[in-house]
Amino acid sequence: MGCPSRKITQQFLEIVSLMGKRFVQTEWPTLIPELAQYLNISQTQPHNLANSKLALEAIKKICKKYRYMFRSDLLYSEMNYMIEHLSGHLLANLIYAVT
Repeated sequence: MGCPSRKITQQFLEIVSLMGKRFVQTEWPTLIPELAQYLNISQTQPHNLANSKLALEAIKKICKKYRYMFRSDLLYSEMNYMIEHLSGHLLANLIYAVT
């Protein structure tokens, strides 16, 4: 059968992704910054990999819509919004993993 907590997690991710797929920067502007906070790595606190994994899964589901969209100013502005809020956290994680 499967772990009930995993099924609940998948349902939660699906709900968040469905809500976040609609103009995430205008209708839910705090979603991406809040998810990005789960990607922070601190030298003083232990890093919770489960939370980071869930945040990355949610971001992946939200960004999946970009694969099928046509070029437009709205698309570029939304992609810039995502890059602006995620790039610093992802680069910090990469540098932490390499060192």
